[in-house]
Amino acid sequence: CKKAIKYEKYAKMDEKGAWMTDDGYYLSDNDGALYDPEGNRLPAPKSVGFCIWAAYSYYKTWKDIIHDFLTANAARKKGDPTKMKSFINVVLGQSYGETKTEADKELLKRHREPYAEEVPAGVIHVTAGANVQDDRIEVEICGWGVAEESWSLHYRVMYGRMDRGEIWDQLADLFNRPLYGVNGAAHDIKIACIDSGGHYTSEVYKFCKRKPDQWIPTKGHAEAGKPIASFPSKRHPDHGTRLTMIGTDTAKELIYARYAISDPGPGYCHYPISGKAGPNELDLYDDSFFDMATAEHYVKRHDKKGHEIRVWQKENSRRNEALDCRVGNLAAIRIGQQHYGLRLDATVAPPEPPEPAPESPPEPPPNSRKARTQNRRKKTGFVNSWRK
Repeated sequence: CKKAIKYEKYAKMDEKGAWMTDDGYYLSDNDGALYDPEGNRLPAPKSVGFCIWAAYSYYKTWKDIIHDFLTANAARKKGDPTKMKSFINVVLGQSYGETKTEADKELLKRHREPYAEEVPAGVIHVTAGANVQDDRIEVEICGWGVAEESWSLHYRVMYGRMDRGEIWDQLADLFNRPLYGVNGAAHDIKIACIDSGGHYTSEVYKFCKRKPDQWIPTKGHAEAGKPIASFPSKRHPDHGTRLTMIGTDTAKELIYARYAISDPGPGYCHYPISGKAGPNELDLYDDSFFDMATAEHYVKRHDKKGHEIRVWQKENSRRNEALDCRVGNLAAIRIGQQHYGLRLDATVAPPEPPEPAPESPPEPPPNSRKARTQNRRKKTGFVNSWRK
C-alpha cells in the first residue's frame, strides 16, 4: 500500500478488489473463475488454500485486534506467554516460535537469595503444593505477590507409610502452622493442592476431607490448552472433596516461561538460600532440588490425525517432584483468585503484625502498703485532737 488505510474504507475496498496471489493469479468477481496473470481462464482447482490474518475479516474489527495484542503483550511481560501464543496463531495466522524447550538449571539457581524473614516482604498470600509418593510426601510452600511474583518459602520431604495416619498428621501440622513475615505478621496457608493421581488416592481424599474447601485433591490432565485449574462448584458426592483437574501442560509452559525471567517483578521466581532464614535450614534448595524443578522438556510429535502436538517428558533417571509441587502451587493460587476472592495487587494490605501484649502494672515497692497505712494513721484532725 502506498498510504495508510482507514478501517471505515475497508468495506468499499473489499467490494472493488479481487483476491490475487503474490504471483498474479486471481479469482474473477464476474464468474468466480480462476485466471492466470495473462488473463487466461484456468480449470477449477480441487481446493484453494489461503493464509490471511484477522484484519481481513468483517467479524474482527481492527480496534479489537489492537486490544487483543495489548492484552497479550501485557500478559507476556508478566511471564504468561499463552495469550501471545494464541494471538500469533489465531489472529495473525502465523506459527508461534518457541525460544526454548527446556529450562537452564544453573540460571535458575541464580534466583537464590537470603530471606530477611521466613516470609519476605512482598508476599500477599501463601499456598502449598504436595506430591505423594509411595514412601514419602514432598511439599513446597510458596508465597505470592503482585502479578504472581513468587517466593518459594519451604521445601520439605516427609517419609512414612501412606496407609497410616501419622504422616498425614504431620502434613496437617505443616499446613496448619502459620508462617511469619515482616514485624512478626502471621501468614496462613490459604489453599493447598495435593496430587491424588498415585497409588494412595483414597488416603488423599480422606486427608482433604479434614478441610475440604482449603485442602484440594488434584489430578493432572496432560493435554495442550486445558485450564490450569478446573475447580468444581460442589464437593464430590462420593468422597466429599473438591477434586480439581489440572492442565499440566498449560501450567508447565507458564512455569518454564517464568523461570526465564531474569529480574524481580511480575512472574519472577525467588528461592531461598538454605539455612539463612530461621526454619529454612531444614529445606533442600540444593542441586537436587533444581534438578527436579527443571527435569522436564517438551518434544514435538504428531497425533493420530497427523496434527503436530507437544508432549512434556523427562529422562527416566530424573525426578520431577519439585516441578509437580510448583504446578500444585500455581493451581492453588489460581483457585484462590478465581473462586475465593484472593487478590494479588498492590492495593492489598499485608497481614498486620501481632498487637503487643498489654503492659502489666508496675509492682509496688517493698513495704509500700505498710508505709501508706502508717501514714494514714498519723493524720490528725479535729476529732483525733479532741480524743487525745
